[in-house]
Amino acid sequence: MPPSMPSGTLVRRHVGRSRLRRAAVVAIVLCALALLAWQLRSADPAAIRRLIVSASPAWLAAALALTLARFGVSAWRLGSLTRRLIPCRRRAFVPITMTAQLVGLAIPGVRAGAAVVRAALANRRFGGGVALHLAPNLLDQLLVAVSWMLVALALAPAVAAGRGSGSIRLPVLATVALVLLVTAVAALARWAPRIEAWLGTRPPRRWTGAGRDALGGAGQLAADRVALAIGLAGGLAFAVSTGLAQHAALLAVGAEVPWWIALLAVAVGGTAGTLTGAPGGVGVTEAAQIAVLAAHGVSDEQAAAAVLLARGLHYAVILVGGSVAAAWEWGRGELEGVLDEAREAPS
Repeated sequence: MPPSMPSGTLVRRHVGRSRLRRAAVVAIVLCALALLAWQLRSADPAAIRRLIVSASPAWLAAALALTLARFGVSAWRLGSLTRRLIPCRRRAFVPITMTAQLVGLAIPGVRAGAAVVRAALANRRFGGGVALHLAPNLLDQLLVAVSWMLVALALAPAVAAGRGSGSIRLPVLATVALVLLVTAVAALARWAPRIEAWLGTRPPRRWTGAGRDALGGAGQLAADRVALAIGLAGGLAFAVSTGLAQHAALLAVGAEVPWWIALLAVAVGGTAGTLTGAPGGVGVTEAAQIAVLAAHGVSDEQAAAAVLLARGLHYAVILVGGSVAAAWEWGRGELEGVLDEAREAPS
């Protein structure tokens, strides 16, 4: 620490940044909920409640099973990518992933904080350093985004057939995003070793060494065809299971629509929620999904009820499954210090 910067100044700066991030998250959540309320302005609240209460138990059970499956796919995907770097047990990533999902809801910069939680817990189990475990998390998120864009492109012909020439925006935007994401993965494979070497020449700072190790591992995985295949297959399975869960929720409230419309809705909603940075995409994800469903002939009440049911199951699984997983990790002594690391992750 430079002599001109006393420790009290550093503490005040850190506290100030933490307060600013919390305030930003609160503002984002309030704006997201306002957006959701605006999207539901023409829907009848009483009709939505009736649809939710009278929803088909069988279809709700199917939606719950698919929601559980998507979290299982996430754990399998991350565990399989990590195994390409160091020996580990894939089943251990089930409690790791669920704990991170629960903790991540309360962290500014949810994805960054949850990734640090996953990396820290995996490091407690298998060693190798937190930075090394950040590498599969980085590639995992990139490949999930690539998978969503592939889904959007695959759905483009069906959307165009049903919506006319105005739907040209979907394939164009998906193609541009896909090209950018694939370029990012290719650049990671090509340039990560050079960036890693350059970081090794820099003065030691808090994130320099971590960035070097994380980039080195991510570059190694991005150059591994098996790792890329695992990530893409897992990402596509995650996307499809999410869409099918939403479709089951639509059927539960009596909305007879093709399954690909539900898949399109979750693709658009998930992307919108991620881009806004809202914790868990709350508000924005739901509003975007309702808008897509309404644009394809689903009534406002049915769209709202189905989305609220599907997202409610999503959060219920996180709260229940995450609490059980966190209790398990706490009992093993694995959570000590992990929350501090996650809170200080760059958002």
